[in-house]
Amino acid sequence: MAIQSIKKLEDYSPSPAGANSQIQYNNNGVLGASSNMTFDGNALSVGGNTIPTGVMVIARISAELTDVTGDGTVLNPFPFDLEDVDLGGDFVSNVFTAPSSGYYYINAQVQFSDTTSNHNNAQWSVITSNEFGSNIFEPWETKQNPGLSQTAAIARVFYMDAADTAQLYFAIATTDKTININTGSTFLTINKVII
Repeated sequence: MAIQSIKKLEDYSPSPAGANSQIQYNNNGVLGASSNMTFDGNALSVGGNTIPTGVMVIARISAELTDVTGDGTVLNPFPFDLEDVDLGGDFVSNVFTAPSSGYYYINAQVQFSDTTSNHNNAQWSVITSNEFGSNIFEPWETKQNPGLSQTAAIARVFYMDAADTAQLYFAIATTDKTININTGSTFLTINKVII
């Protein structure tokens, strides 16, 4: 048996696609490239129409809110003033603006204390351009308890079109005229999810 020919590895290498620094990829067996994805040897750049997924906003309060009205007055919107994460800068003045159409998981919790009387109810509300969602805690499970903190939360998925907005509101009704909102477990997270 004789070997008729031997090809060198270079004979099988395809020609590069795209311009210098463009990232190449398999495009149905042929090399493709995109001007929106480049690598200059030090930094990777992704441009064009990108769709963010995952954690988009993590916000909280920077200091305890003392003597907040506890007679059913609505914190409108809830004053999350410290952002740990804000991809794309979409959370401005306590309003989230969806960067693209899709489903967004909104999760918020408030921790409050110094309640010296029983509660009638507590309510979180999320108002988006398309929907309204609320969590009402009634009758309140934990009653007068001036020495301990208590929490109320909301977690829901909302469909939002690109440029739609979402705001969170909170109210607690007691015979107290004031409560304190604690920094420990008062937070907001917003994630884009695939359903």
